[in-house]
Amino acid sequence: MKITQALGEFIAKTTAQDLPLQVMETAKDRILDLLGVALSGYKLGAHKHLFDVLAKDGNQESTIIGEGIKAPCNVSTLINSSMANLFLTDGSRVGGIHPSIAVIPSSLAMAEREGANGQDLILAVVLGDEAMIRVAGAMQPACALRGFHPTSIASSIGAAAASGKLLLLDPDQMSNALSVAAALSGGFMAGFKGGDYLAELQAARGAEAGVLAALLAQRGFQGYEDFFEEAYFRGYADQYSPNVATQELGKQFAILHTYVKRFWACGHLLTPIDATQELIAKYGIRAADVDQVNVYTYSVALSSAIPQPRTGKDAGFSAPFLIAVLLLEGGITPEMFCDEKVKSGPVQEMMKRVHTRVDPESDKNYPRKKQATVEIRTREGKVYSQRLDGFRGEPEWPLTRSEIEEKFMGLASGVIGKQKAEEIVNFISCLEKRNSLASFLPSSG
Repeated sequence: MKITQALGEFIAKTTAQDLPLQVMETAKDRILDLLGVALSGYKLGAHKHLFDVLAKDGNQESTIIGEGIKAPCNVSTLINSSMANLFLTDGSRVGGIHPSIAVIPSSLAMAEREGANGQDLILAVVLGDEAMIRVAGAMQPACALRGFHPTSIASSIGAAAASGKLLLLDPDQMSNALSVAAALSGGFMAGFKGGDYLAELQAARGAEAGVLAALLAQRGFQGYEDFFEEAYFRGYADQYSPNVATQELGKQFAILHTYVKRFWACGHLLTPIDATQELIAKYGIRAADVDQVNVYTYSVALSSAIPQPRTGKDAGFSAPFLIAVLLLEGGITPEMFCDEKVKSGPVQEMMKRVHTRVDPESDKNYPRKKQATVEIRTREGKVYSQRLDGFRGEPEWPLTRSEIEEKFMGLASGVIGKQKAEEIVNFISCLEKRNSLASFLPSSG
């Protein structure tokens, strides 16, 4: 069976009753976390260019987060995704992608448009993650090493699956939606080096394309059943494993293997952050003690790296910056990702002492492990080293529900107020029982 057919049939036929409790609870966690990060993006104005261009015309179908107004569902998907993926809140080692930024905005927009309930929304998110992670996983790490951004090229797949489920597409329609979405995909790692939010726009555009693909398929638009095998995988990767996209469908859902970030940084840098924190805590290392820091990691981690950031936006992709602020200030907060912090004298001086290198062993273990080693050499000649196989928030070391709620409250309260933020937490805690999603999305007004 072709990949579009296998995935299309599975997505179309899976019901909420097929979802284990842990899968449903994980989906609720991801939705809450995504909303918190989206509100942070709203506060920073990450969506304003798109909002000013697109949001004021068309049918009032789906809410734009923070703004409190409605736009056509594809437009709200594009805008909400762009503000949500500013700091790429979640991720999956399988595929090296961030599924929430595509799957959840498209699911929220289509659910609102179609008058879906909370259980429908959860199911769409789970199945959107399933399709996006599986397809991306078949090409990783080869697609990233060729310069393609995995999240951007797979976001249309996840959004099409989620939107198609909410549109109640049958297996043939879903197959068409997925192949059309694959044809509309695209995006490059170089987008992270743009002066504005170029990489974020790439991924958001993919989410919008997935919504379009589902709507077209609903109206009888025909795709091409061999698109993945004949074009998609071959175009994006030198090496790929198509069977990853379909093997053991339904036996274990991919959303259980996603992670939530504690810090606003590229996922490839989270293990080095944790390792550095452990060294500081264990040995009482101070910034004044440090002569040199060496970070040993896998090759893909360097594909999006910006060792010498120019702006606060760049800083989340810079190991030298992140380790410098850890040593100087003891922690990482969202407020640190600003131009002033990047350009400060002490940070710039400390960054010169941090070096990143490829480690053959970590390369061999990726993507099964996001392994990294941090080595700190002091001015007195002492050497401290810490190797970790992953970071706090990954499936092996997950954040608790209370930790995710605490993160959301910290991000959302300053934008919509503590009371509204608490109302959203309570709403999502029983999302599967909500008959209506009306007035659910947060507004700053």
